[in-house]
Amino acid sequence: MMIKYLFKYISKRADRFRYPIQKAEAPDESYAETSTVGCTTSENEEIQPINEVENFLDGRYIFPHEAAWRILNFHIHHRHPPIQTLSVHEENMQQVIFKGDSTIPEVLSNPVSSTTTLLRWFHSNMKDLKGRDLTYLEYPKSYKWESSSKSWSRRVDKSLKMVGRLVFVHPSSGELFYLWMLLCHQKGCTSFEDLRTVSGTVYRTFRGACNVLGLIGDDIEWLTAFTEASVWVNSLQLRSFFCHLLLFCEVSNPGLLWETACEKMKDDYIHTLKRKMPDKDVAATNDIIQQQLLHDLEHTLRSSVPSKAMTDFDLPMPLGDIVAIFQNRMLLEEMSYDKESLRKQHAEPLRQLNNDQMLVYKLLYP
Repeated sequence: MMIKYLFKYISKRADRFRYPIQKAEAPDESYAETSTVGCTTSENEEIQPINEVENFLDGRYIFPHEAAWRILNFHIHHRHPPIQTLSVHEENMQQVIFKGDSTIPEVLSNPVSSTTTLLRWFHSNMKDLKGRDLTYLEYPKSYKWESSSKSWSRRVDKSLKMVGRLVFVHPSSGELFYLWMLLCHQKGCTSFEDLRTVSGTVYRTFRGACNVLGLIGDDIEWLTAFTEASVWVNSLQLRSFFCHLLLFCEVSNPGLLWETACEKMKDDYIHTLKRKMPDKDVAATNDIIQQQLLHDLEHTLRSSVPSKAMTDFDLPMPLGDIVAIFQNRMLLEEMSYDKESLRKQHAEPLRQLNNDQMLVYKLLYP
């Protein structure tokens, strides 16, 4: 198609423009006669009908190459081999086609309106075991998509080679992109859950299944970049860099990046708590610092373009009231207790309990 467009664009001559110059009918003799382009200024003049067919034929331009091609009755264009477009969507996220005057109950009760090639591929694999050795992308080679019945049927004429093409999905689309990758490799799937299954293990996300299959990288370049940056930039810039990697660098294992980067992004929080509570052990506030870090990362991702959340990368979400806690010194002091010291204080008298006391203790604190 691109070659045909360039050939036609280069070969054609200059565009032609035609316009008439007519004399305006002045309602008063005091008005001077003027020339206009394609119209008159008289209000009494009848509107001339527009012949759209004549304008189309007159304005259409066919260059000599195309004219000779048509005279010889050659095909103007063709596609070989034919292409079958394959839909890609997450579960219950497919497009629904319906008429403008349809009601919601009518749309919901019509299963054909939400039927797609992907859903019918799952359904076909349940009934026809012969196509279980084909991926979704390879399926049109042996099966034909019937538009009228919205179903796949086994291809009778093997000489006709049909090529399947998945709808393009951008890598920044998250789980939809990893589903797109799995459709190119998983064979004979019967459901979205089956698509996420690798070696008998059902993974919670499509990203996790892709990672096990080795379809995405090991992120060594992003881990190295973050480690090098942590030597000379401050914590605020590190948090911004961490979010940038998640949003634009197609990190295959965000959990591993989080484990590597987590402790390096907390320095300013620790400094702030030491200034507010110099008599407290910073180690006792690790949970609060962790929640504050998650809150700031979530806020940065939410305000970015495209807007994302920590859950989109399978990372933990912050608590809802962490900001109020972090800004209230009294709450910080009450929550900043040494868990290890309290655990030792609890274990010492516990060993001194007799059998009856231990029995009561276990009943109260099972």
